[in-house]
Amino acid sequence: MVFCSRRITLTLRNLRSDKSKNIQIRMYKILLAETALPLILIHVPLIASCSLPLVDLHVNIILDYLPLLYAWYPALDPLVVLWNLKMKDIKMKKFYKRSSTAVRVVVVTSA
Repeated sequence: MVFCSRRITLTLRNLRSDKSKNIQIRMYKILLAETALPLILIHVPLIASCSLPLVDLHVNIILDYLPLLYAWYPALDPLVVLWNLKMKDIKMKKFYKRSSTAVRVVVVTSA
């Protein structure tokens, strides 16, 4: 994962077009958020709840919140993508609003 992340970062630096660079950086941030969310909400609490009792530390508070974290992950995961894509959608609406001033041609054929 570290190797791939490093390669993506180096590739993003070498992109020529600013527009494609901005899109790729936005998608890279979404990918990082999509990776960090399950890591924080699922993997870290599960590993802590399994490994801390081995060193004689009681983790009752983690065990209390573990089902809550599992339940919130499917709800928060799409919100990360939707929030980031909303910014792109606003720009697309401005673009289409600008291009909607063109002349429209309607073709009617009789059957």
